[in-house]
Amino acid sequence: MPLVDQGTYLNYSNVNTRISNDDSRSVCVTFRATSVNLDDIIFDIGSRSATPTGGCNAHFALAVSNNDCVTVYGMCGAYDNGNICFGKNVLHDGQFHQVCATYDTTTAKLCLYLDLYSPQCLIRSNVPYNTSLGDVRIGWWPDLNRPFDSSGGGLIKWLYMFDKAVNQTCISYHYHNYFISNG
Repeated sequence: MPLVDQGTYLNYSNVNTRISNDDSRSVCVTFRATSVNLDDIIFDIGSRSATPTGGCNAHFALAVSNNDCVTVYGMCGAYDNGNICFGKNVLHDGQFHQVCATYDTTTAKLCLYLDLYSPQCLIRSNVPYNTSLGDVRIGWWPDLNRPFDSSGGGLIKWLYMFDKAVNQTCISYHYHNYFISNG
Protein backbone atom coordinates (compact mmCIF):
# COMPACT_ATOMS: atom_id res chain seq x y z
CA MET A 1 0.00 0.00 0.00
CA PRO A 2 1.20 3.56 -0.50
CA LEU A 3 3.59 4.86 2.11
CA VAL A 4 4.11 8.38 0.71
CA ASP A 5 2.08 10.95 -1.19
CA GLN A 6 1.43 8.93 -4.33
CA GLY A 7 -1.80 10.44 -5.56
CA THR A 8 -4.78 8.44 -6.69
CA TYR A 9 -5.91 5.91 -9.27
CA LEU A 10 -3.62 3.20 -7.95
CA ASN A 11 -4.28 -0.52 -8.20
CA TYR A 12 -2.88 -3.33 -6.07
CA SER A 13 -3.72 -6.50 -8.00
CA ASN A 14 -4.74 -9.57 -6.02
CA VAL A 15 -3.53 -8.01 -2.77
CA ASN A 16 -6.78 -8.89 -1.04
CA THR A 17 -6.44 -12.66 -0.88
CA ARG A 18 -8.13 -14.97 1.56
CA ILE A 19 -5.78 -15.08 4.54
CA SER A 20 -7.96 -17.09 6.91
CA ASN A 21 -11.42 -18.62 7.01
CA ASP A 22 -12.82 -15.28 8.12
CA ASP A 23 -13.47 -12.84 5.25
CA SER A 24 -13.81 -9.85 7.58
CA ARG A 25 -11.77 -6.84 6.52
CA SER A 26 -10.77 -3.42 7.79
CA VAL A 27 -9.31 -0.53 5.84
CA CYS A 28 -7.86 2.69 7.21
CA VAL A 29 -7.25 5.47 4.74
CA THR A 30 -5.83 8.95 5.21
CA PHE A 31 -7.10 11.50 2.71
CA ARG A 32 -7.77 15.17 2.13
CA ALA A 33 -11.01 15.98 0.33
CA THR A 34 -12.55 19.18 -0.98
CA SER A 35 -15.97 20.03 -2.36
CA VAL A 36 -14.61 18.85 -5.75
CA ASN A 37 -14.58 15.28 -4.40
CA LEU A 38 -18.34 14.80 -4.00
CA ASP A 39 -19.15 11.13 -4.66
CA ASP A 40 -15.51 10.34 -5.52
CA ILE A 41 -14.25 6.86 -4.65
CA ILE A 42 -11.66 6.70 -1.86
CA PHE A 43 -11.04 2.96 -2.12
CA ASP A 44 -12.62 -0.17 -3.56
CA ILE A 45 -12.13 -3.81 -2.61
CA GLY A 46 -13.21 -6.51 -5.00
CA SER A 47 -12.47 -8.61 -8.02
CA ARG A 48 -13.20 -7.77 -11.66
CA SER A 49 -16.27 -5.69 -12.47
CA ALA A 50 -18.33 -8.76 -13.43
CA THR A 51 -18.56 -12.31 -12.21
CA PRO A 52 -17.89 -15.20 -14.63
CA THR A 53 -21.64 -15.41 -15.26
CA GLY A 54 -21.97 -11.66 -15.84
CA GLY A 55 -23.61 -10.89 -12.50
CA CYS A 56 -22.68 -8.43 -9.81
CA ASN A 57 -19.80 -9.20 -7.48
CA ALA A 58 -20.78 -6.79 -4.69
CA HIS A 59 -17.64 -4.75 -4.26
CA PHE A 60 -17.06 -2.89 -1.05
CA ALA A 61 -16.21 0.76 -1.69
CA LEU A 62 -16.15 4.04 0.18
CA ALA A 63 -16.72 7.49 -1.36
CA VAL A 64 -16.82 11.08 -0.12
CA SER A 65 -20.45 12.14 0.07
CA ASN A 66 -20.29 15.65 1.52
CA ASN A 67 -18.57 17.58 4.31
CA ASP A 68 -20.06 15.25 6.95
CA CYS A 69 -20.78 11.90 5.28
CA VAL A 70 -19.26 9.10 3.26
CA THR A 71 -21.12 6.69 1.01
CA VAL A 72 -20.67 2.96 1.33
CA TYR A 73 -21.17 1.21 -1.99
CA GLY A 74 -21.80 -2.44 -2.78
CA MET A 75 -21.38 -1.90 -6.55
CA CYS A 76 -24.90 -3.02 -7.51
CA GLY A 77 -28.22 -1.32 -6.94
CA ALA A 78 -29.67 -4.31 -5.11
CA TYR A 79 -27.28 -3.81 -2.20
CA ASP A 80 -27.87 -1.44 0.69
CA ASN A 81 -25.67 1.44 -0.44
CA GLY A 82 -26.02 4.53 1.62
CA ASN A 83 -24.53 7.43 3.47
CA ILE A 84 -23.02 7.21 6.90
CA CYS A 85 -22.72 10.60 8.56
CA PHE A 86 -20.33 11.44 11.36
CA GLY A 87 -21.99 14.58 12.76
CA LYS A 88 -18.73 16.46 12.19
CA ASN A 89 -18.52 18.90 9.28
CA VAL A 90 -14.81 18.44 8.69
CA LEU A 91 -14.27 16.42 5.53
CA HIS A 92 -13.78 19.51 3.32
CA ASP A 93 -11.68 21.54 5.77
CA GLY A 94 -8.43 21.13 3.78
CA GLN A 95 -6.90 18.87 6.43
CA PHE A 96 -6.03 15.18 6.23
CA HIS A 97 -8.44 12.83 8.00
CA GLN A 98 -8.32 9.15 8.77
CA VAL A 99 -11.39 7.09 7.98
CA CYS A 100 -11.42 3.42 8.93
CA ALA A 101 -14.04 0.95 7.77
CA THR A 102 -14.44 -2.39 9.51
CA TYR A 103 -16.69 -5.11 8.19
CA ASP A 104 -17.30 -8.29 10.20
CA THR A 105 -18.74 -10.99 7.95
CA THR A 106 -19.88 -13.16 10.86
CA THR A 107 -22.11 -10.45 12.38
CA ALA A 108 -22.67 -8.35 9.20
CA LYS A 109 -21.62 -5.34 11.29
CA LEU A 110 -20.11 -2.41 9.40
CA CYS A 111 -18.46 0.38 11.41
CA LEU A 112 -16.87 3.58 10.17
CA TYR A 113 -14.46 5.60 12.27
CA LEU A 114 -13.53 9.20 11.50
CA ASP A 115 -10.27 10.23 13.18
CA LEU A 116 -10.78 9.48 16.91
CA TYR A 117 -14.54 10.09 17.05
CA SER A 118 -16.92 7.34 18.12
CA PRO A 119 -17.77 4.88 15.35
CA GLN A 120 -20.94 4.93 13.30
CA CYS A 121 -22.11 1.31 12.94
CA LEU A 122 -24.92 -0.59 11.30
CA ILE A 123 -25.89 -4.21 10.78
CA ARG A 124 -26.32 -5.01 7.12
CA SER A 125 -29.37 -7.03 6.11
CA ASN A 126 -28.47 -7.71 2.48
CA VAL A 127 -26.00 -9.96 0.69
CA PRO A 128 -22.46 -9.83 2.16
CA TYR A 129 -19.88 -7.61 0.52
CA ASN A 130 -17.26 -9.39 -1.56
CA THR A 131 -14.28 -8.75 0.71
CA SER A 132 -12.41 -12.05 0.42
CA LEU A 133 -10.69 -11.88 -2.96
CA GLY A 134 -9.50 -9.46 -5.58
CA ASP A 135 -7.85 -6.14 -6.03
CA VAL A 136 -7.65 -3.05 -3.86
CA ARG A 137 -8.11 0.15 -5.84
CA ILE A 138 -7.26 3.57 -4.47
CA GLY A 139 -9.27 6.45 -5.89
CA TRP A 140 -11.34 4.47 -8.40
CA TRP A 141 -13.39 1.34 -9.07
CA PRO A 142 -13.87 -0.96 -12.10
CA ASP A 143 -16.72 1.04 -13.67
CA LEU A 144 -14.20 3.88 -14.14
CA ASN A 145 -16.71 6.44 -12.91
CA ARG A 146 -16.36 8.51 -9.74
CA PRO A 147 -12.53 8.77 -9.83
CA PHE A 148 -11.00 10.71 -6.93
CA ASP A 149 -10.21 14.16 -8.31
CA SER A 150 -6.99 15.76 -7.06
CA SER A 151 -7.49 19.03 -8.97
CA GLY A 152 -8.96 20.83 -5.95
CA GLY A 153 -6.23 19.67 -3.58
CA GLY A 154 -7.71 16.28 -2.81
CA LEU A 155 -5.22 13.53 -2.07
CA ILE A 156 -5.30 9.98 -0.80
CA LYS A 157 -2.13 9.65 1.21
CA TRP A 158 -2.11 6.31 3.07
CA LEU A 159 -4.13 3.11 2.99
CA TYR A 160 -3.75 0.17 5.35
CA MET A 161 -5.71 -3.04 5.13
CA PHE A 162 -6.32 -5.65 7.84
CA ASP A 163 -7.56 -9.22 7.36
CA LYS A 164 -10.05 -8.91 10.23
CA ALA A 165 -12.52 -6.49 11.74
CA VAL A 166 -10.56 -4.26 14.09
CA ASN A 167 -11.85 -2.39 17.14
CA GLN A 168 -11.61 1.18 18.39
CA THR A 169 -8.44 0.44 20.39
CA CYS A 170 -6.66 -0.66 17.21
CA ILE A 171 -8.01 2.35 15.31
CA SER A 172 -6.75 4.69 18.05
CA TYR A 173 -3.32 3.03 18.09
CA HIS A 174 -3.08 3.31 14.32
CA TYR A 175 -4.18 6.95 14.41
CA HIS A 176 -1.57 7.97 16.99
CA ASN A 177 1.31 5.88 15.64
CA TYR A 178 0.86 6.35 11.90
CA PHE A 179 -1.48 9.23 11.13
CA ILE A 180 -0.20 11.70 13.75
CA SER A 181 3.49 10.75 13.65
CA ASN A 182 3.67 10.66 9.84
CA GLY A 183 1.09 13.43 9.23
